Order: sequence, then structure tokens, then C-alpha cells
Amino acid sequence: MAHLHYLTVQDLLWLNLELTEAVHAFHYASLEDAVYCQYGYGNSQRVAEQAARLAWEFPRKAPFKAGNAACAFAATVAFVELNGLKCTLADGSPAVTWAQALATGDRPDVAKFEGAFTACASDPHGSNPDDVRHLVRHALQSVMTRYAAALATLVANEAATPVALDVR
Repeated sequence: MAHLHYLTVQDLLWLNLELTEAVHAFHYASLEDAVYCQYGYGNSQRVAEQAARLAWEFPRKAPFKAGNAACAFAATVAFVELNGLKCTLADGSPAVTWAQALATGDRPDVAKFEGAFTACASDPHGSNPDDVRHLVRHALQSVMTRYAAALATLVANEAATPVALDVR
């Protein structure tokens, strides 16, 4: 397998702005930790395992004042799709239920987590950093379009109980 493509802190800042339509306070160290959940220890080539960790740990780290569950879901789907898998969840209730179960449940069993994805032929990724940034942004925009209802519900659910941040 070729090298994996990852989302950056800046990608998640942009994603949170797009999803919540507001600039929110965030805790940088928690955001950086949440983004690093994409990486595997040792052999960082286990897309499903790394994505499961991102989906599960991102909402627990809650780096943003709002939009953490929606960011976790969108980032996870974009990450797997950038790396040769396709999310098979339907928009709306199925995606919301899946995302909320990950955000509030026990650490996911990777085999069950993989059930939401299927292998697909991925487009060849260039090594030019500008091309990769374009691919990441395109993947995030695609996820936001395909899962608009689910992401809106996740943002609205979290808006009812915003996160208290210590941004010192």
C-alpha cells in the first residue's frame, strides 16, 4: 500500500468552521492530539484501525467548543475515503446513530467498525503537497455534501450541550 493521506489541524479547523458556521474557541493541544489519532503506532497502514481510533477518541478529546461529534464523523469518513475505502452508511439516522454510538460507547471493535466501509478503487494520489491538500479538501467537501442531514443533526445535538473549554 502507498503512504496514507492524513487530515491536518488546519483541515479540522476549516471543517469545524464549515460545519458549525461559526468560529469557536478550541484547545490546541486537544485538537492536535485528536488529529494524531489518525496515525498508527509502528506500521501506520491499518486504515480501519486508525479510523476507528479517530472516530472514538476525537469526540472524547472535545477540542472545540462545538461541533466535535460532527467533525469526528466527517474527518473519519474523509480519512477512510482518502485511503481506499468507501463509507456505506446512509445519510440521516443511520449515520447519526453510528457516529453517536462511537462518540459515547466503548472503544469500537475494529471488525464491526469496518462493516460501515467497503474497499473501493481509489484515485491515484500525487506526491505534490498542493495536490494532496486539494484531495483532502475535496474529500471533506464530498463528505459534507453526502452526509449533510447527519452532520446537521450532530451539530444541533451538541449545540444543546456545548463543551466547556479551558483554553489557557
